[in-house]
Amino acid sequence: MQHPYQCICVCHPVGGDGSGMLLAASGPKISSVNLQNGSIVSSWPDEESSPAHETRETSTPEGPPGKKRKIAQSTETKPNVIQLTTSHDHKHVIAATGEDKCIRVFAIDPTGQLTQLSERYNESLLYRGLELTMPRCMPKRPCAIAVTPDNQTVILGDKHGDVYSLPLLPEDKDPSQLVPERAEAAPRKAFVPAATNLTVHTGRNLKALEAQQKQKDLHAKTKEPPKFESTLLLGHVSMLTDLLLATVVPDEPNAKPRNYILTSDRDEHIRVSRGLPQTHVIEGYCLGHTEFVSKLCIVNDRLLVSGGGNDWLGVWDWVRGELEMKLDLKDLLVAVRQDGLIPRTSDASLRDASDTVAVSGLWACHMAHPHESQLLIALEGVPALFHVPISQLVAQYQCRPDLEYTALPGNLLDIAIHTPVSATSAEHLSSLNEVSLIVSVDNMHALGSTSQPRSEPTSQRLLSLPLCKDPEVKRWGIDERSTALLEAANSAEGPERGGKGVAALCYGVETLRKRGGGKEEEEEG
Repeated sequence: MQHPYQCICVCHPVGGDGSGMLLAASGPKISSVNLQNGSIVSSWPDEESSPAHETRETSTPEGPPGKKRKIAQSTETKPNVIQLTTSHDHKHVIAATGEDKCIRVFAIDPTGQLTQLSERYNESLLYRGLELTMPRCMPKRPCAIAVTPDNQTVILGDKHGDVYSLPLLPEDKDPSQLVPERAEAAPRKAFVPAATNLTVHTGRNLKALEAQQKQKDLHAKTKEPPKFESTLLLGHVSMLTDLLLATVVPDEPNAKPRNYILTSDRDEHIRVSRGLPQTHVIEGYCLGHTEFVSKLCIVNDRLLVSGGGNDWLGVWDWVRGELEMKLDLKDLLVAVRQDGLIPRTSDASLRDASDTVAVSGLWACHMAHPHESQLLIALEGVPALFHVPISQLVAQYQCRPDLEYTALPGNLLDIAIHTPVSATSAEHLSSLNEVSLIVSVDNMHALGSTSQPRSEPTSQRLLSLPLCKDPEVKRWGIDERSTALLEAANSAEGPERGGKGVAALCYGVETLRKRGGGKEEEEEG
C-alpha cells in the first residue's frame, strides 16, 4: 500500500503556463505534478542518481576477468518531509525534514523540475564555486516555516521554542566565518554525590543515590548554534507549534506598514512580536485558550483564527489582543458521527464524540467575491473537511456562523488551494471563481482512526474539490474528472512504511495535550 502524502502545496513557476504544479511529499519523497495533464515531471531524491544496487568487477593484472561483486542496497533511512512551502515569487520551494532537522531549498523551473540548492556548507570540502551535499541542519526539529514578503529570508521555528531567520539563498562564505568562535569551557569536575550508602538508609533515598551514581553527567547539555548564517529572533519557554508573518497598514496617512511575527506554543499562548529587525519587542498576547494552540490562520488584516486542543476555534482581533468569537466544533463533530461518516468500532484509539478535539489545519481560501471566501478546517483523525464563510466571522455578524462539512474517503491530512494564474490582472480576477482544493487523505488507516489499518486497501490519496456552482449550496464536492488527472500521483510508488511509522508522521497533534496526573513524555529533539 502506498504511503499517503503528508504535505502538499501548489506552486506557479515563473514562465509556466499558469496551470500550476502540485508539490506533494510522501514520506521522504517530493513529487512535482503538472496540474494541466497530471504527469509527474520531477521527484526528489532522484531515484536514478541512487540506484538500488550496482555491480563491480574486480580487476587483476593478468588472466581472466575477476569475479563480479554485487553491492547491496543501502539500508539508510531517509528523513521524512514534515514542512513544505514556496516563496512568494514561486521561484523556490522550501522543505523541512524531521529526522535530520534540516532545511532544504529547491529551485523550480517553468516545467516543474526541482533542483536542490542551499547545499554549500561542508567543512570537509571546498566551499567556493561548488555545489556540495550538506543541507542546513538546525539544533532542534523545525516545526513551522515562513518566507518574508521580499523572498530573501526564511523564518523558522523549532520544537525547542526558538525562532530563527536564515537567508533563503546563503552567500558563498567560509563556514568558519559564519559562526563566532566560542571560548573553550573550563573542564568540568567529576560529580561526586555528597551522600553515600552509609549515610542513606530509606529505600527511596537509596534509589535516588543509585540513580545519581549511574548518571555520568548531571549538567545540562548546551545547545549548539547552527553552523551557518542565522539569527536567533525570539524564544518561547514552551514548545513552539506554529508561526505566521503579518503586515498591518496603519490608518494614519503616509504611515509605513508594520510587520509582525505571530507565534503559538504548547502552553496555550499566542504571542504577537514585532517583525524584523525588532523581534525582541513583544507587542501583546492573545490569551484565552485552555489547551495547546496548534494552528494559526490570518483571514484578513486584523482577524486571526486559532485552534488546538480546545473544542472551539478562537477568532481574534490580534492587533488589540481581543477574543471576538468562539466557533464551536464539538457539536459538528457529534453530527459527523451521527451521520455515520465515522463507523462505530471497538478500536480503543478511535476518539469518541465526547472526547477531545485536535485541530490539525487551518486555511483561508479567498474568492473573487469576499462573501464567498471560506475558512477551511481539519481535525486530526476525522475524514471530513470543515468550512465556514469568513464573512460570518466578524463581530458584527449577529447570527450563528454556518459551519458545515464535506465527507471524505479518508482522514484529512493536508490541503493545497489551487487558483489558476492568468496572464492579465483582469483574467486573474475572474480565475478566482475557478478556485479548487486539492486534498490529501490517509489511505492506510480506517476512517476516524489514527492507528487501526484499513480493512480494504485503496490507492486514492489525492482528491480535487471545486466549490459547488449552486449559489445556494456553499459546499465543496469531490470532482471525479479533475481527480482523474491526479491518477499518476495516486498510483505512484511510495516508500514502504509500517502503520506505526505512518501514524507517527501524519498524526502528532493530539500528543501535544498535557495529561493530568501522569508523567509527560519527553518530546523528541
